Amino acid sequence: MLVAIAQFGYFGYKSLESPNHAVFYASGIVFLLLSAIGALILGLVKEGDET
Repeated sequence: MLVAIAQFGYFGYKSLESPNHAVFYASGIVFLLLSAIGALILGLVKEGDET
């Protein structure tokens, strides 16, 4: 989750300074994907820790 926030903060902010905002939207999609993957992995770890 921290990687998702870091990449969105860096690439998202940097792309707002340029006239082309396509990188901002791509960074947003990558943020959503990384967040979903992180939540899935944390869910799997929590399910496996029921002993």
